[in-house]
Amino acid sequence: MDLRQLRYFVAVGEELSFARAATRLRMSQPPLSQRIQELERELGCSLLDRSVRPIRLTDSGRILLDEARDILERVDRAAARTRSAGQSRIVTIGVVSEAVAGFVTGLSGHFRETVKARYPHLSLRVRVQGIASPAAGLHTGQADIAITRLPFDTRGIATHTLGEEPLVAALRSDDRLAHRTEIDPGELSDHLWCRLPRDADPLWREYWLGNPSASGADRQGPVVHSLAEYIQCVAWEGAVGVLPHSVARLYPAAGVSFVPLAGQPDNHLVLAWPVDRADKVILDLAEAIASATAAHGSQFFAPLPRD
Repeated sequence: MDLRQLRYFVAVGEELSFARAATRLRMSQPPLSQRIQELERELGCSLLDRSVRPIRLTDSGRILLDEARDILERVDRAAARTRSAGQSRIVTIGVVSEAVAGFVTGLSGHFRETVKARYPHLSLRVRVQGIASPAAGLHTGQADIAITRLPFDTRGIATHTLGEEPLVAALRSDDRLAHRTEIDPGELSDHLWCRLPRDADPLWREYWLGNPSASGADRQGPVVHSLAEYIQCVAWEGAVGVLPHSVARLYPAAGVSFVPLAGQPDNHLVLAWPVDRADKVILDLAEAIASATAAHGSQFFAPLPRD
């Protein structure tokens, strides 16, 4: 097993599509598929379920995806620190999901120059965490600052709200509720739900299940580890879930409908940083990101268009 194989597998595991992964890696699909098959033979287990479309990760594949992400992050960080020793500082921005990573990418051009003018030798890295990790690496030291969502355990963490957006229900398009103008969360109680792993932050896990414990409800359904898996479970298994409305814009999918939830407070997208590790560089970066969001982030928080 080598680093290139791990990078290839991470791309396939995150995209759940050989075609999209090949495009992301700027290579053709056949050699990518061949390298993944070689990795499976080397490990002696199947990493992908190819019997369905889109493909799915097996249990072994999910474990390797988590481990490979961590290995590659450590290798990249070690290489960057070695190259820049004595010259610059690397600050890692943790993000809670692929959707928030897209927000950071779209915004970075607006705060990059401000940060570079103050700190010409500063390098920024973005680390994407799974949707089960709202602290986005802050608790483990893998991130210096994060762009994430509430609620989660914020002890020792300062937050600043970047914006608010309504919640939507994600349903399969043939669901009886899919064409409603809005849905009360209680109307989804008889559905299977997309659930986060049990080791996820309890506040976070309950929130994205519609806070069922408050009403005594017991949610059943598939466990998901990424937005791609989430949307796939809605489309293929008819499960439902609660998502920020921006996901509907960033992740349109055939066979999936997004319907506004009635009577639910807006979700908060926040900047977060550890209080005990925040120096002037981190606070200046937070200010630059907040200013750029205020000036240029309106498209991300725009109302969800309805047919």
